[in-house]
Amino acid sequence: MVKSALMGSFAHMAYAANGPENLDHGHSNEWMDSLEERFAARNEHLYVHLIPHSHDDVGWLKTPDEYFTGSAQDIQTANVQNIIDTYVTELIADKNKKFTQVEMKFFSMWWDHQTEQRQNDVKKLVKEGRLEFVNAGWSMHDEACTHHDDMMNNMLIGHEWLMRTFGDSARPVIGWHIDPFGHSNGNPRLFAEMGFDAWFFARIDYEDREVRMADKSMQWVWKPFDKSLGDNTSIFTHTMPDHYHAPESTRYDENNFNQDPIVLDKNLTTFNADKKVLELRKYILDDAEHFMTNQTMIPWGDDFWYSNAHLTFANLDKYIKYFNEKYDDITLLMSTPSDYVNALKEQKVQWPVRYDDMFPYAD
Repeated sequence: MVKSALMGSFAHMAYAANGPENLDHGHSNEWMDSLEERFAARNEHLYVHLIPHSHDDVGWLKTPDEYFTGSAQDIQTANVQNIIDTYVTELIADKNKKFTQVEMKFFSMWWDHQTEQRQNDVKKLVKEGRLEFVNAGWSMHDEACTHHDDMMNNMLIGHEWLMRTFGDSARPVIGWHIDPFGHSNGNPRLFAEMGFDAWFFARIDYEDREVRMADKSMQWVWKPFDKSLGDNTSIFTHTMPDHYHAPESTRYDENNFNQDPIVLDKNLTTFNADKKVLELRKYILDDAEHFMTNQTMIPWGDDFWYSNAHLTFANLDKYIKYFNEKYDDITLLMSTPSDYVNALKEQKVQWPVRYDDMFPYAD
């Protein structure tokens, strides 16, 4: 009982420390009020890629088996088996839906319990690009304490399983390191030499983040070990401004009922769609201030989200529908990381370049 109470308290404190509590990034009220004016001055249409995902730790407060089966709920609410079950069901039912899967340990555990028909259905989702595997290591490895051999083996085991199971149609092209604490030169080198087009992460030193947000350098080309490798090894890098969470005002998931759902029916006393999409619009305009193109992305998930994927996707669907009907200068897109990177490839931008690692790290 003591262990459970302490672990549950720790989980709450860890989320509170990392959660998006300051979505105005410290800007003044006057600055936030002028968002619309500054956006109008840009004179461009904005496309926002919403990325449904779930960050599923392969061991943190519970064992991998406990996380997968949903056991030890008194320690942490998490059930990865339900996450994969329900998002796959949603993707099969609706061709407009997409999802990003990361950890191969959990996906391989789920796969072994599926019927041949369900496995064939998932293979079709992968070929259609609606279920995208990113990173695809056995887990999401640390970058500060791990040896390079361990990092390579972690990725090798995950990718070998993926290739055996799905073939080349599932080959990952995106790195997804949203939770490691700081980033070494060794990791972008590994991802670049694996053939990844880009990689995404969320944890960056708070002072570095402030500078990058101010000068719109949240995206750059990383050239690790340039003194020995020169320009032969490089990878496009994206940093998330507000961690890997969905915007605070939209957070409606079985594992995270922070907010009310969006309600579209104007005949109901709970109708709130105008207020909800306006809050999201302000968030988007603020976010866009820190990037160089008219293509932005917002992760739509969190730790162990989508254990009831129907509930979470239904809320997301309503946001997309009502927002796109109400506003003609911003388009919300259900997307994947590679969809977003492909859109960026069409932009004519001279990206900043970084050469050194991102240690030490402070949050």
